[in-house]
Amino acid sequence: MTEAVINFRCDKATYDRAKERLSVGVVKFPDLLRLAVKSIADDDATVFNEVLKEGGKDYTGINSAWLYYKAHELFTYDDGMLYRKSNKGAGQRGAPVDLVTRGGVPCVTINGSHYPVKDIIWLMFYGHVSGDVVCVEGESLKINNLMLSNEGQPIQKICHQITPYEGDLIKCGKLRALVVNTEDITNAEINNIELLCNTGHVFYLALHDGTGWRATRSAIHAQRIGLTKFVISIS
Repeated sequence: MTEAVINFRCDKATYDRAKERLSVGVVKFPDLLRLAVKSIADDDATVFNEVLKEGGKDYTGINSAWLYYKAHELFTYDDGMLYRKSNKGAGQRGAPVDLVTRGGVPCVTINGSHYPVKDIIWLMFYGHVSGDVVCVEGESLKINNLMLSNEGQPIQKICHQITPYEGDLIKCGKLRALVVNTEDITNAEINNIELLCNTGHVFYLALHDGTGWRATRSAIHAQRIGLTKFVISIS
């Protein structure tokens, strides 16, 4: 990864207000500037919008848009391992990430805080952790050996096709709810939606738009709007 130094002019009063807003919390001004440039290049402001909401707040939980962004900025994933993206600090680009053990759990260090590496890998893939990340067999951290467990029950996924237009709205953070017709899914998947309605038991929506774009979002709220239709809010 080759880095460039970028300079630009802006109104000083606006700049001072921006710095003041980010004087508290883990989200720093350079983070948002780099993420803004990436959002323009990717034509996708979803992560930028979520990180911006966390600006100025003292929050470091695992379900942090900032943490999702930092993990992708710092690491790449391959076959159960995290590798460094840059030569910053003591490590070398392409080298395996150094892990530390906290409470018997292998952890990765990001900005001085320790996070279970299995949680970071899950977060990098799915963007949200709704339960405990556990290994299906042994201690392998390959993504296909990880699952979410909530009081011993794995969290389910439902595949759902959307239109390319809906996909564009989701990518820029302008669409946060989808209509799902239960005529097109299995009884087990209908049961998952009803559980979300009645108990708040979350699941994942694996989205695709028919053009090759795919994404996963947490289903966080559902409401029935007809005999076979639900409105589902997504993360």
